[in-house]
Amino acid sequence: AMLDATGARALGEIVDRLAAQGVAVLLKGVSPQHARLLAAVGTLAPVLARGHVFADLPSAVAHARRHVAAGGAHAVPLQMGPLETAAGPTPVP
Repeated sequence: AMLDATGARALGEIVDRLAAQGVAVLLKGVSPQHARLLAAVGTLAPVLARGHVFADLPSAVAHARRHVAAGGAHAVPLQMGPLETAAGPTPVP
């Protein structure tokens, strides 16, 4: 999948806006290529600092459930995979 600097910056803006509304964004399946680009434009650092980047969906969902159970921000996993750059908000059951 293709992700360019404009898309990476847009994702960063979305993450910032959601964080301002109390929504925690979790990223899953970030490829090494996308991670380098997201890091270069400053999008990845805040998400990494919060411990919100996961290799697999079960880990991201488990973390989201813990967030919600602890009364933290509502967590929204975003899956990044070979067919999409960001699959949009996925509700946590």
